[in-house]
Parts: sequence; C-alpha cells; structure tokens
Amino acid sequence: MKNKNIEKIISCAFLLSVCALFSGCAKKTADVSPSDLKPIETESEVSLGGETSKESADTEENVSVPEGKAPEKPASDLPLSETVNTFNWEFYDLQDTGSNVFFSPMSLESALAMVLSGAKNDTFDELAGVLHIANPDTFMDGYSRLSGGYDTDGAKLTIANSLWIDESFEKEHGIEPSFISKLEEKMDAEVIPEDFKNDPQKASLDISEWVSDKTENLIPDYQSVSDSNTVLDIINAIYFYGEWKYKFDANDTFDMDFRTSGGNRTVDMMNMHDEYYRYLDEKGFKGIELPYAGDAAVMDIIMSEDDSDLSSPDAFKSLSAEEREEFLSKLSSADETKISALRLPKFTMDLSAEGLKEKLQKMGIRSAFDPEKADLSGICEKLFISDIAHRAKIEVDEEGSRAAAVTEVTMRVTGAMIDDEERIEFVCDRPFVFVIRDASSGTILFTGAVNEP
Repeated sequence: MKNKNIEKIISCAFLLSVCALFSGCAKKTADVSPSDLKPIETESEVSLGGETSKESADTEENVSVPEGKAPEKPASDLPLSETVNTFNWEFYDLQDTGSNVFFSPMSLESALAMVLSGAKNDTFDELAGVLHIANPDTFMDGYSRLSGGYDTDGAKLTIANSLWIDESFEKEHGIEPSFISKLEEKMDAEVIPEDFKNDPQKASLDISEWVSDKTENLIPDYQSVSDSNTVLDIINAIYFYGEWKYKFDANDTFDMDFRTSGGNRTVDMMNMHDEYYRYLDEKGFKGIELPYAGDAAVMDIIMSEDDSDLSSPDAFKSLSAEEREEFLSKLSSADETKISALRLPKFTMDLSAEGLKEKLQKMGIRSAFDPEKADLSGICEKLFISDIAHRAKIEVDEEGSRAAAVTEVTMRVTGAMIDDEERIEFVCDRPFVFVIRDASSGTILFTGAVNEP
C-alpha cells in the first residue's frame, strides 16, 4: 500500500454464519491499486430459518452426502492455536491449490464453534471432531483472550460477533436463553432483533451495514444469505490491519515475470535488499517470516527449495499437518538471517468459496445439514443448517497487508541457521503458500496460495 491512508492492512471479517467460508475459494478479482483499497469487511453469518417451501425442503433432503471420514471427537481440550491450525490444514487439503486460495480458519472455526455450543448427540460429536473442540466453553475461553485484539501504531486486530433473531419467531418459539447468554458472555456477541419474516430486505441491508462497520468497510457489499425463512443469523467479523515492520520502497517496485504452469505473467514486484528475516530451509521447502509493525503478527511465505518447481502450494500437501506445523514452529524460532534479495509481488485476491457445504460434509459434518438428523436443540428444537458460505479478500503492497473474510451459516426449521556470509535470495516469482498468524499464540488467522498474483 503506497498510500499512507492504508489505515488497516489486514481486515479479517467473517460472517460466522459459517456458510460462505468454504464455499470454495475460486474467483479472483482484478488487481486493485493501493489507492483503491478499502478497509476489509468480513462476516460469518448463521441464519436459522422458519418454514421452508416443499420444493426447497425436498431439494435439501435429497442432496447426496460426499463420502468422507467419520471424525473422532477429541478426548481432551487443545490450545486454541492447535485447534484452529489443525482445522486449517485439513481444510487446506480440500482446496484446489492449483488455483488461488484464500480463507480464514479463525473465522470458520469461530462461527462453527458457536453452532457447536448449541449442538447435541451425533451432531455435537461430528462438529467437535471436525473442529477439534472437546468442550466449546474451553475453546471460547481461549477465543476471548485472542478476541481482545490489539491496536498499535502499525497493527490492529478486532473480532466481533452478533446474533440476529427474528422477532416473530422469538415471540412464538424463542431461542434457548442459555445459548444466547453463553454467546453474550463468552463471545461478546451483540443480540439484535430483526424482522426477517416480514421485511427480509431491510434485514439484509442491516446485516451488510453491520459487517461494513466491523470490518472497516473492506467488504462493503456483503450479500447476506438470510431470507424470510431465517430465524437466526450468527455473524462473526474479524478485521486485521498491519504495516510491514520493514516497508518496501515503492521506487524499487518494477515489472517482473511471475512464472506459472500456464506461462509467464508480468506483475508489480516489490524488492527488499540486505534485510534480516527469520529463514528456514528444510524438508524440501524454504520459508521466510515477514513481521508486521509491533511484532504482533507475521506473514510466513513457503516455497519448495527447487526454484524450477511451479507447484509449491500443491507440493506443500505432501507434508502432514503435523509436519507443516513443525515447519512453521521452527521458522518462528529460527535466527534472523541476512536476505540479500527479497522479492514479493503485490497482489489482491477476492475469493468466494464454492462447494463449502460439500467440503465440510466430506470432513465429517453430516447430521447438522440433515433435516431429519440434526440436533441443534441447544439453540432451538427442529433446526438444521441449510447452507454455509465464505468470502475472503486480501491486498498486499509496499506498505503492508489487509485481509478479510466472511462466513455465513444459515439455519432453518425442519417438517535452521544460515551463515551470514552466504548470499540468500528469496524470490517469489512462482506460486507460493502464505499464512498470516498471531505472533503471540501462533494461531493462524488467514491462509492462502498465490498461483496468479
């Protein structure tokens, strides 16, 4: 971001409704100049709907469930970072890493954890197994410590949640008070009455405005999946802004070829010379850690050691989730090494996940989507998840980064050390993997793969 108005580099807003998050990260938008950047907006939204038309109900009930493993509910609680990061890599393995990928595991995990807190029996076990959460209360305790965020001169992290409850449904049936109070206390969720039944258009506009506000207007055009059948929308918005600790000089940015399997493409390549970064070369991959101002967060970039390999995002899948975490852990504790030349393309990605529902079913969340088997009675009787969606956006330039994501879940009622003298170059002129994570806890906030910047 050449612009000094880059007031919030990574905006992670995820509509906890957990729908959209994994809809499949597919569509890439045109490059955006730094002056055009707007604060990121992300939402995670969960909507519980009322009566469903026979046609839509039949369609939902007849959808075939992708085959996949039956997840095992964890026997004990895990630290927040381990919970989120394990889910992150399992979800990453389901993505088409031959294309651009970008999503927020923190947003998805948070939105689904709220649903988990109202699930019971098989529905609870399946969600808990996929999310790696033995006890949602323990997860929420860890979440609350991170959700406090931070706001410094060069970095900002905020997380917000809200429950949008249909007024008519609340009067006639009501959402479990214990469910609402838990999310108010543990997730600091706002409770907002809305008239989905009689005025769904106004409700959608209100949700869009809330998301825009909580995400610094980076995603001002979020389209809610709520409708007149919605009885509850759960929204999570996460916003991150970070300036590079060592900013790139815009005068050193020049056109350079970025190599892809489909041919070369000219990009704006940023350059840094003779700066010290944490660096790791191991297991066939090399990684570099780029810190943000204040050292509150970092961006890790991973490529294969072989400079001719144009499939790093796919090749990274050859490591197990444990090996990937070990790689990042070693990178975060590696000695700072003089990097003779660092080259990183400016890039923008705005992706909407496709097939998210099917991906989650393949991971093991089955009954929650089944009108006949879902048990979300901790929220309200006879509810099931009708859909889930996710959208994520990131912009990276000389000044820093900003990213955002939206997750929406709709619910309805059912009928190593390097010698200083050695010259090391880290040239990102081919596909690479990156993650943005909280430096203190190690929790991954965003994950992406750049195939075509």
